[in-house]
Amino acid sequence: MNANQVTNEQEFWAFMAKLSEERARQDQALKAQFAETDAQIKALAEQSNRTDAQLAKTDAQLAKTDAQLARTDVKLEKIAKLFGDVNNNRGEEAEEFFFTSLNKNPHIAGIEFDSIHRNLSGTKGKITDEFDLVLVNGNALALIEVKTKAHLNLVDKIIDKKIPHLKFLFPHFNNYKIYAGIASLVTYPELIEKVNAKGLFLLTQQGKHLEIINPPLCSF
Repeated sequence: MNANQVTNEQEFWAFMAKLSEERARQDQALKAQFAETDAQIKALAEQSNRTDAQLAKTDAQLAKTDAQLARTDVKLEKIAKLFGDVNNNRGEEAEEFFFTSLNKNPHIAGIEFDSIHRNLSGTKGKITDEFDLVLVNGNALALIEVKTKAHLNLVDKIIDKKIPHLKFLFPHFNNYKIYAGIASLVTYPELIEKVNAKGLFLLTQQGKHLEIINPPLCSF
């Protein structure tokens, strides 16, 4: 029934009653949809709150981890500095021992030197270098690199880099007989063998005295 079909008062009120029922059903359906939507919104809000809480917890954990890492970095820096200071001190002690010994007695394998130069450095063009100890007389020079414990690659470094740099930076030494060696507080068979094979000499500490392990000398 619709409004066009209403012909008398009774039918009118019947139509209005039916229309009211239909509106009530629609209102109920809308209320149910609103209630469902509200529930969904509430669930989403609760999930968002839980996510925010989890993110806040994660942020707190990350901050704690960062703080722990920062403390660890500080400790590692202190340890590295401690070992660096120890190594530097040992290196300075080695250089002081060899310099003092050779300054008092400037002889190497029977060759006497007139002067000793410590940390001799020079720069020419793009080449800059420093040499731990250099002993000189009228026609000979001894180049010595000082280490607490020399590594094997130092042998090649002296031959391939240090000697050519010395000749380039100080050309007046080119007519000298140049001897080269390593002064190391700690020695070991592999180092002795390589030094001998490459023609260098090796100085070390024997008690309070200086000892040369492998004379005679070879010039470069």
